[in-house]
Amino acid sequence: MFGLGFLAPAFLAGLAAVAVPILLHLYRRRTDRVVEFPATPMLPEAPVQQQDRRRLRDLLLLALRVAALAVLAISFARPYVMGDDPRLRASATVVVVDTSLSVSAPAAWADVRRTARAAIDGAPVGDAVGLVAFDDRGRVLVRPTVNRADAVTALDALTPGAGGTSAPAGLGVALDALAGTPGRIEVVTDLQQRSWSGAASMAVPADVTVRVHPVVVAPGNLAVTAVSREGGVTAVVQSYAPGPRTVTARLTVNGRATGQRVVELAPLAAADVRFATPIPAAGVASVAIDDPGGAAADNVRYLPLAPAPAPRVLVLTAEAPESARTGLYVQRALEAGADLWPVDVAVQDGRAFSADASPPAAPAAIVVVGTRTLDRRGRERLSRYLRDGGRVLLSLGPDVDVPTLSDAIGLNVRLAPEPVTPAADAAAIVASDPRHPVWRQLAGSRSALGRLPIERFRQVLDESGWTVLARFAGGAVALAERDVERGTLLLFASDLDNRWNRFPLEPGFAPFVIDVARYLTRDAEGRLAFVLPVVPDGVPATPGAHTLPPAEGRAPATVVVNVDPGESDPATTTLDAFMAHLQPGDTTSRAEADDRARAREEQQRLWQRGLAVLLLLLVVEGVIGRAGWRRRAAETG
Repeated sequence: MFGLGFLAPAFLAGLAAVAVPILLHLYRRRTDRVVEFPATPMLPEAPVQQQDRRRLRDLLLLALRVAALAVLAISFARPYVMGDDPRLRASATVVVVDTSLSVSAPAAWADVRRTARAAIDGAPVGDAVGLVAFDDRGRVLVRPTVNRADAVTALDALTPGAGGTSAPAGLGVALDALAGTPGRIEVVTDLQQRSWSGAASMAVPADVTVRVHPVVVAPGNLAVTAVSREGGVTAVVQSYAPGPRTVTARLTVNGRATGQRVVELAPLAAADVRFATPIPAAGVASVAIDDPGGAAADNVRYLPLAPAPAPRVLVLTAEAPESARTGLYVQRALEAGADLWPVDVAVQDGRAFSADASPPAAPAAIVVVGTRTLDRRGRERLSRYLRDGGRVLLSLGPDVDVPTLSDAIGLNVRLAPEPVTPAADAAAIVASDPRHPVWRQLAGSRSALGRLPIERFRQVLDESGWTVLARFAGGAVALAERDVERGTLLLFASDLDNRWNRFPLEPGFAPFVIDVARYLTRDAEGRLAFVLPVVPDGVPATPGAHTLPPAEGRAPATVVVNVDPGESDPATTTLDAFMAHLQPGDTTSRAEADDRARAREEQQRLWQRGLAVLLLLLVVEGVIGRAGWRRRAAETG
């Protein structure tokens, strides 16, 4: 009622008491003195209509008394203002719209908009309606509100992008938008086969219903999936059409059209396109095709012509690398992925790191597996590197000196004094945020993480300020992230040297280390080509050539951003397979909503203001009533 909620709505029945003063005013007895006239018995009897008994007298007094009773009933009902907070409503509907590259074809996008509009219009009467869009990341466009026109307006302005498809990202943001309110999530998507890549399942509260509305898939999409500098420029054009296709590929170098080739594509096949034109040593080349019926963003791919040095990753150990095995597993894991992601790996012990006061260039990232041999100068250097924008992965293994750790990273981390030896059923690692980039390609590895035996770890006693990315099955932090001034710190609570666990011997170890290192070096100097959704800071997440802004110790550079070629594949999964990833959770939203309602009512305390208004009404009514009584007494003598 007018955006109000009530903790004790039964007291609103007291509003019926407002009829009492109205009836008293209508049927009150006359109080005027009656004087008998001697000749009255001689007059014939006749009915007299007593109009003044029905006439409302003293309307101001009546209004004050009615208002006082209404305020009293409403105050006892404990009101609070709900506003547009969806957490305080009885039910809400959130429409989740896929805006990834795979639905950007004209026919597919038209179906997306039509289906999403039907979902908004079909939401139950009385539901608040919100709108969420997602590709690699989810974003709330309209929080649940009773004004459905807001969702319709936002949908009309929505356009598809060039990102990948991540169903957990969209559903996770939708659940956040519901914020504990029971309701419905209406997902509009093309069921892209990669939509659950990097996530095994997602828990959905039992009082939230998820419905998926599949849309049409663009038939016969064509895409430029790779461009390399081999014998000039070589591009790979992929056809997902069921029949043969003929397209023209065009090469552009530094903004100038350089050549074109006609490409004959077999059904569901790829073809190499070679341009033997001389290519300059610097700049940007691109290869583009025309595909009006398919997705637009994958019709062109960009290639930086200048060679990009590999990012440098330093593995910091407690013992010298020539005399110890510490850091060896991390080093080998990074070197194993060099074919897909070139990286310059260096291993240095704490003594050498402390003595090397003037390195030629700061590493793009540091993996710390030991701090025991860092002296005061080395701890200050590591702390300064992190504060100035460095990226660090810290492993809390046996070679980490806990008493001096806060000095080494410039952050007070509260840890249990002794390592924890967990029970067998409390040692598995479970991802808390599968949407984070460190988990994006590790679905199989995460399954391995859940099975590997963790023999010891260090317990983080204070999680405030940390974003927990994974936990041990017993609830303790396994992997967490936080900003340290301008830098980023990732903390792994166990060991990476095969001493407190067998993780380095598992197949998932190398993908884990490589993806963490790629995440930490995502904006490293020297890297010139990026694939969505990973882009450096200051560069928009859109395909094309962009200028990387200058930073401390780094000149501006031209970088390119390309779409994920896997998103061009129109292969879809089934609706049953999609829904199988949704697992029922506990029904706690109603209790949480009640707690929030109580907290809001306690914060607003409208009942106290109501009682103050009631007191004021009674005072005014008393003054006006007393004045009226005196007036009538004077009139009657």
